[in-house]
Amino acid sequence: MPWVEYGFIGGYSGYFPGQGGRGPIFDVHPDWIAKTRQGETRFTAPGGYFYWMIHTHPDVQSFVISLMEELGRNYETIGIQFDRSRYPQLDCGYDDYTINLYQREHNGSGPPTDPANSEWVRWRADKINLFVKTLYNRLKAVNRALLVSNAPGVYPYAYVNFAQDYPGWMRDGALDFTVPQIYRKDIATYLDELNRQIAAVPSIETFVPGIDITNSNPEELVKMIEAGREKKLPGVVVWYYRGLKDSGAFEVLRRTVFRGRARMPWAVSRSNIRLNRSIPGPLPAVP
Repeated sequence: MPWVEYGFIGGYSGYFPGQGGRGPIFDVHPDWIAKTRQGETRFTAPGGYFYWMIHTHPDVQSFVISLMEELGRNYETIGIQFDRSRYPQLDCGYDDYTINLYQREHNGSGPPTDPANSEWVRWRADKINLFVKTLYNRLKAVNRALLVSNAPGVYPYAYVNFAQDYPGWMRDGALDFTVPQIYRKDIATYLDELNRQIAAVPSIETFVPGIDITNSNPEELVKMIEAGREKKLPGVVVWYYRGLKDSGAFEVLRRTVFRGRARMPWAVSRSNIRLNRSIPGPLPAVP
């Protein structure tokens, strides 16, 4: 199941910088690049800068969705996890397209100069919510058996800092399962955050917590997995393979919480995926 980790990120200065140093996408579509109030297009990343595509732009959304549809249509994958469905920071969304869209919906008034203005944050979060729902509908139109997932930051931190409202995605039925990044180093801090997230979501039926082994150790990882089972959560996702390998967690998990045969939560065979390739009728339109 591919994790499309970069989401709305269109370029990174660390590799494939393209002709303009921001990535090949922006060489072709310079009008797609997201900006701060001051017109800055660089957003800090490890070892360089990320360049983000405009979240509200219909051509950007069509491009991103078409890539996800290609994954679902051409490869035998159980599902797709799309990430970075958020702003890189609150001081973002001041590109010409987003400003004009906001003005059309606010009687000509432009976005607030304060990036943390509550109405401005809510407006941007609602636009992302709409995109997440549209992506879900389009992928289900390609193959109704595909599982659609996302790995958001914890709420309300991600909403306050990145205009990311993942409980809203769950209320909208826009995900088959949600993997909030509850990346904590020990069972005490993990349980505190886990309880906060459970209180924020409409249901735990599709709530699958993400755990970071690179910030912890195998013994604490086992405790976190056991805590989720006690709460009857449907599963767990561990970040990430190298961390599991380097920490020796694989052997610990085999001896403890994963010593028995697992029933995969989706319970969908490859033949079922092939048989459910399409749904009659036209694809839902991108708003």
